[in-house]
Amino acid sequence: MAYNVSNYSSSVLIVILVFAVLFLMLYFTQLTFTVVAKDNLQCLPIAKMEKRFSYDFLTPTYLPSEYEYKCGAASTGEADVFYWDKPIDSNNFNENIEDFVQQNGGSILLKMTRYTDIKNGTQATIEQYNHIRNSSAIKPELIDINGKLAWENEIGGIPAPSQEHLQKLVKQTTNSTNGVIPARLRFYTADNAFLVRVEGYVPLEELEKIAKSLH
Repeated sequence: MAYNVSNYSSSVLIVILVFAVLFLMLYFTQLTFTVVAKDNLQCLPIAKMEKRFSYDFLTPTYLPSEYEYKCGAASTGEADVFYWDKPIDSNNFNENIEDFVQQNGGSILLKMTRYTDIKNGTQATIEQYNHIRNSSAIKPELIDINGKLAWENEIGGIPAPSQEHLQKLVKQTTNSTNGVIPARLRFYTADNAFLVRVEGYVPLEELEKIAKSLH
């Protein structure tokens, strides 16, 4: 009789252990799903954005006062992030980052796009510069960014006649960016693999400082 009771107890213990293991497996599966589900692909923290980008993303050591990384979105070879001095709800942010910067004066876009067909970034930059100057009213300028040729334009597409006029444009676009071209700066990385874009309705000198601090 003792033998049967012992066998019965062992069987019950095994059943309990099996159910305990199954419960833990289901619990951790649900926990993992919950964590993954919380990732907003339109507004990722920088580490998760860079993982989706699959390459090293250039980050600035300089930002205007009170500006910080807000969020980013990426796929293999293309990434958009923006910096701002205002709070956002990263969990519910569901906008295209480039469009968001176009519509929200003061925010700053940093975008990297991989181009496998570009063999000479300097030549590509000059071609873009000449095309813009010859086919539009925008008047970009050429600038050196840590040894790489870049083109840039002020807010509105042409150089501001005065610092006062520039400040008026910055203030105006903080309230409404409708129809106004943002300040832009573009160049190719040293290996010619990526086009880097820095844009926003801020003074162009701020974009230059950001671009020169990228590492």
